Amino acid sequence: MPKVSVIVPTFNRPESLKEALGSIMGQTFQDFEVIVVNDCGTDVSDVVASFGGDKITYLRHEVNKGLAATRNTGIRAATGKYLAYLDDDDIYYPGHLETLVEFLEGSSYRIAYADTLRALQVLEKGSYMTRSKDRMSFDFDPDRLLLSNLTAVHTVMHEKAVLDEVGLFDESFRCMEDWDLWIRISRKYEFAHIKKVTSEYRWRLDGSNMTSSKQMEFVKTRKRIYEKYASWATGKPDILEMQRKIIRSDTRQAEKGNWARKERLKLFIIKVIGMRGLDILYRLKLKFFE
Repeated sequence: MPKVSVIVPTFNRPESLKEALGSIMGQTFQDFEVIVVNDCGTDVSDVVASFGGDKITYLRHEVNKGLAATRNTGIRAATGKYLAYLDDDDIYYPGHLETLVEFLEGSSYRIAYADTLRALQVLEKGSYMTRSKDRMSFDFDPDRLLLSNLTAVHTVMHEKAVLDEVGLFDESFRCMEDWDLWIRISRKYEFAHIKKVTSEYRWRLDGSNMTSSKQMEFVKTRKRIYEKYASWATGKPDILEMQRKIIRSDTRQAEKGNWARKERLKLFIIKVIGMRGLDILYRLKLKFFE
């Protein structure tokens, strides 16, 4: 039985999938299996087969089920003690699995996450090029999770058995399903934050992957998560007020179709102040994005 099962959902991105799988196969820690789950997209069996060996299992949905269901298919097939995740357009750095496994094996924590570099990509001559990178690094705070997601899904590793207590990804969510899961886990376990960059998350702000309908879906899902866990925010007026402000701001931006412009503004703040600066702005309840 492998120590780690890496769940890789994929949908119509064979070239980036190849890079993602290459980053897994190049890990310094090699006691792992990879579960690639194709959510009824272009067949990528040739991409998987190009890596050879017996570390990769390839599964395929006959109908498109969404990201949560795709990850759950991988989880059900996984045999490792620990679960890790990697979307088909992100990458691990070589020491990612080793860093997380060594920490979890040497501590009492059952879930941990490392830092990641968020790579801003722009479209140039038909290809996306990385133009800048910013570090995503937030300490664990269960109250902050009631406002927004803690970290990118690929930074996290946890014991598979944790899901026996809190359930799998909620398949009724079409987005933000990882945030929903982290909230549930956070009510039972503390997350360990390893302040080391071990991966890369690709981020695009040209609007190519964010239509106005998709923008509103994100707003509705955020509101739904706030409502789902409203009891955990009871007696926390600062959290409730921030939730209202975030929903109001995001709704306004979605209605105007200004999502990409808002994200570019966030990027500017990150560059000038740093990621901590963006977090401080939220915590101080400034109306910067309204």
